[in-house]
Amino acid sequence: MLTPKTSVVSLFLFYSLLDDLNLIMIQKYEMSIDVKDQIRTIIEELKSLRSFLEDMEVQKHPELEGFLIQTSDIAYEVLYILTSYAPVWYLNLRLPQVMEKIKLIRLALEKLNKYPTEKVIISR
Repeated sequence: MLTPKTSVVSLFLFYSLLDDLNLIMIQKYEMSIDVKDQIRTIIEELKSLRSFLEDMEVQKHPELEGFLIQTSDIAYEVLYILTSYAPVWYLNLRLPQVMEKIKLIRLALEKLNKYPTEKVIISR
């Protein structure tokens, strides 16, 4: 079982990842407008998921830790994609895939919030 301390650390790491993504967004001035828009959308979606998890009180409900970990994994994936100096075509391929992962997490969290006693599993 995860402890509240673990959740706090996970939230801190997630905040740090979002800060890194925002910084990269600012520094990557040579990216196309389309790619920047996709990244901006992903960052906003991740922030929204973070708020959703906070509202559901991850610290009080350790079962939500898995969602926080998956959301952090997505942030790491985006960070890796952006720092790998991938060509624009690759970014245009991968970023929509990331958005789909975010959508699945959001749907699972909304279902869990609506039906708290039901077990929700997210496939990867």
